[in-house]
This record gives sequence, C-alpha cells and structure tokens, in this order.
Amino acid sequence: MEIFSLLNRQLVKVLGNTLSALDADWWHSLVLDKLIYQQKSFAVSLPPQALERLDLAALLRLADQNWYDIANQSGFNREARNWLKQAQTIRNRWAHAPADGLSDDVRYRDIDTIERLLQAFAADNETLGQIKQEKQELLNRLACQQKTLDEAAPESISTNTGYKPGDMVRLKADPRKTGAITAVLNAEVENRYQVFIDGSISSLYESQLEPITVATTRTTVTPDELHAAMTALQLRDRGTRHLYSLFASRIAA
Repeated sequence: MEIFSLLNRQLVKVLGNTLSALDADWWHSLVLDKLIYQQKSFAVSLPPQALERLDLAALLRLADQNWYDIANQSGFNREARNWLKQAQTIRNRWAHAPADGLSDDVRYRDIDTIERLLQAFAADNETLGQIKQEKQELLNRLACQQKTLDEAAPESISTNTGYKPGDMVRLKADPRKTGAITAVLNAEVENRYQVFIDGSISSLYESQLEPITVATTRTTVTPDELHAAMTALQLRDRGTRHLYSLFASRIAA
C-alpha cells in the first residue's frame, strides 16, 4: 500500500535523525532492545543502522517506545503521539482486513489520520500531495455512493447522534480514558470533535468515542410516603423532635 510506504519512509527519516543523537550505541539500546521477539530476530541479522529494512510495524513500535526522547529532541506535541497510537491501530486493521476489504469511509478516516501524523513529522509537500490525492479519490467514490443511496431512498430520516460541547465521552479503545467534548469540527465524511482528555485537547472521530451514561439514583416519593418516613424517624429517635430543620420538614397529613 503506497500510503504505508510513505509513512514508512518518513518514520525512517525521523528515527534516523533522532535516535542517533540520543545514544552512540542507539542501534542496540534504542532499536534492538525495544523490538518484540519476532521483530528483533529479524533485526539482528541486519547491518547496524539499517532502519529502512524494518517493516512498518517495527518502525511504529520504535517511535512509540522511544516517544518521550524523540518528542523532546524534535519538539513533537501530545497530539502527534495520539496520531502515532492510532497509526499502529490502522496498520493492524489493514493487515488483518477481511477478504472483501475495508469500506471507503474507514479507508478515508485512516488515511486522514496518517496524513495528520505525516504533517506532525514535517513530511515534504510531495508526500503530503500524494496523501491528499488518495483522499480526494476516496471522497469522489463516497460522493457517488451517497448519491446512489439518496436516489434509492429519497425520504431519508435524519439519525444524527453527534455529540455537543459539554458531553462526557470515553475512548472505545480504552474506556478508562474519559473526557469532555469542547468543540465540534467540520468534516467531509465523519464528525470530528475536540476532546479534553488526559490533560490536553485531542481531535477524535465520532466512531472512536462512546457516551458516558450516568445512571440516576433519584427516587420519587409521594407526600404520604415522605410523611410516614419522617414520622417513623421521630418515633424511633425522640431527640429529632428538637431539630428545627427536621421539624420544619414535616408534612401535615
């Protein structure tokens, strides 16, 4: 896939420029020691510093495992880390795609994320231009598909279930991470939102989020039930007769 080849080349450039400046023995300490067993078994057979021989999964892992040093060296922000994490998920999704392939809207969303990661990594205009061309082709196909659907069902019913600023959400991939919607962003295919999460603002797609539902524990009682409960409390504890706030709350029968 050409998109992944572009990302592969940019990762080689970023890692090559930063890791070599962090440690004189960087190939061992920052590459071999960071790879999983299968990746390392292949990497040890390579000449030192041969980053371009590693596959995309290994390069993404190296960027993730060395992120804090790389970010400090190159000035990458927290949002770039978010794009990197998503790129790992995207790589796995495409590597294990079903026989009939991924839908165009999923492909568009994934390529848009890779574009943002490449922008954060300061990719050149030629690289970004190829990404934009691929996105435009997908948009054209999606537009044709939508036109076909509109013609088949002219009386479509709106099912907008988008979020609004202030809504509480959590990440589908990691429900432990929760946050609040701060802004709604315009998007051609899928709604995107700015979410305050983990102490910073991240841009996320609607499909990456799910609402947090807070179960209510409020119980409605009738005046007769409240009167009976208050009377029972006074009978059980005579001292409550002298509490003004409790006395004032009594409800006459």
